[in-house]
Amino acid sequence: MLQWSLKKSKKYDTASGYNIAYLFFHPPLEHCPDNMKQKHIWQHLGKLKVTPSVKMFLWKCLHGRIPVLELIHRRFPSTSPLCPYCHTQSESITHCLITCNKAQDIWSRSQIYLHLPHPTGDQFFEWWQELKTKLEWQHDGERLMGLVASICWNIWKARNLWVFEHTNQMPEETLQMSVTLAQQFTSLA
Repeated sequence: MLQWSLKKSKKYDTASGYNIAYLFFHPPLEHCPDNMKQKHIWQHLGKLKVTPSVKMFLWKCLHGRIPVLELIHRRFPSTSPLCPYCHTQSESITHCLITCNKAQDIWSRSQIYLHLPHPTGDQFFEWWQELKTKLEWQHDGERLMGLVASICWNIWKARNLWVFEHTNQMPEETLQMSVTLAQQFTSLA
């Protein structure tokens, strides 16, 4: 008779099998980068009042996993890392969503613009964390974080529209789509 040595009862269950599979694909917490250990950021993201697709997008941004040209260039050096809008800087996540002139044109039209921290480096995670800290004590901070998330999502969608379909979406349209998305989800929540 086979025995499962990882359980006291010596019987296999799916939970212990899942734990082994999880540890196989995920390093122990002590080997993770510091930002991955900041539980409050991940809890906040889970509670954010936005659609699941926006949450997943932000999760990927915070992990540095959306396919901006800088990341694509690392894998395929023949690909240009330059931003498809401004052609002056490497397209990092921070550049694409915050500092590019195209993104700035959208942000400057929003009610959140004066609350936005200026990115000190090229790390989206630090920018998001600073923004969260800045807004969490405001009476409408949760709503504003949802708006920021929606704007980031729609900047990314507008960028993809430009890159893949050569269609330029006007900043007002991108912002209006973001505001509508944030309002719709807030009213449903």
